[in-house]
Amino acid sequence: MTILVIGIATNKLFALDLAPDDRAQPYLVDVAAELMSSDGKPTDLIKRTVRLPKDTSVQVGAQDVHKISTRTARRAGATQKWAVYGLVELINEARYAVSYSDMTRRVISSIIMRVAGNDAEQWLANWDRAGVEWVDLRVPATQICKRPYDPPNALGGFRWPTRVEAADSLLGPEAVAALATDGALMNSAAWLNLKTDRAIFLALRSRGLIEAGEPAHEVAA
Repeated sequence: MTILVIGIATNKLFALDLAPDDRAQPYLVDVAAELMSSDGKPTDLIKRTVRLPKDTSVQVGAQDVHKISTRTARRAGATQKWAVYGLVELINEARYAVSYSDMTRRVISSIIMRVAGNDAEQWLANWDRAGVEWVDLRVPATQICKRPYDPPNALGGFRWPTRVEAADSLLGPEAVAALATDGALMNSAAWLNLKTDRAIFLALRSRGLIEAGEPAHEVAA
């Protein structure tokens, strides 16, 4: 049972009020993805910076997060088409796809629509194929973090925790610091997101809050 964990960094946030194929939607500037077996062992990996189209730029808020400037993003890296095709190839081998929120799924679909040309329909069919179950880590993480709305929500309940909040609650400060060091060594926000989501996924699964990709238990003879 193969699991795909995806980390990305983009030049801006995905806009829900724009059409998915609008050129004003985000592009990738960094991508990392890992296929792993049900017992958590890596089986394949991609990690690339991604070149930004010349007529787009990195928003200030995004640069503050991933430290990639417009100039740097335009000068080097894989093409957008190469990056999304690599993810389509990996997801073809996966039973589960893991990310923090549904934005990764939306962003990649959006980029496919804009860059894949005549291949877009087939790539989208593979990216969104029925045989893949998407796991949004925010949902089970909410049960652990229990972060109240501020101001309080009239309907009650808890808000979505951020990735950092979820990691801190589930993994502890030492593990979070180690992940940050790894991300700094790789100089990659996408790598940090990938490794953090991977650790959150395994921690949630060990607590019984996620069943996706659990190793099969041997049946006694």
